[in-house]
Amino acid sequence: MSGETDFRAQILVADHDETLRELLDLSLRRSSHDVIKVASGQEALDAIRGEYFDLAILELALPDIGALEILGRLKKNNDTVPHTMILSSSGTPETIKECVMAGAKDFVVKPFNLPVLVKRIGVVLERAALDRQKA
Repeated sequence: MSGETDFRAQILVADHDETLRELLDLSLRRSSHDVIKVASGQEALDAIRGEYFDLAILELALPDIGALEILGRLKKNNDTVPHTMILSSSGTPETIKECVMAGAKDFVVKPFNLPVLVKRIGVVLERAALDRQKA
């Protein structure tokens, strides 16, 4: 997998840090993706329930509802769960395992190298595209 996608993806970015949201928005729009940005877990949950996303990039410890709880609520209610990438400043093996077990496709520790993150996002989007073709 190259990490480059040839389709326009719908991406949700949920992080409490406005600067990080803007940075990801700019980088992803340069790759021709559509981006919705939110600052809280409740906003992320509402957005995911309201429209389709190819990828949700969720901060692990959002101020109100964390990424793991968001994934749990979506699964419990049989809502569509987008491919998910978790961002966190803590990357312990236990935390990473818990996120993967909850359904996350990737886990990225902050601070990160932006070009590397964009490539990793491309890989997750390729998986999302393959899964859509299988469905």
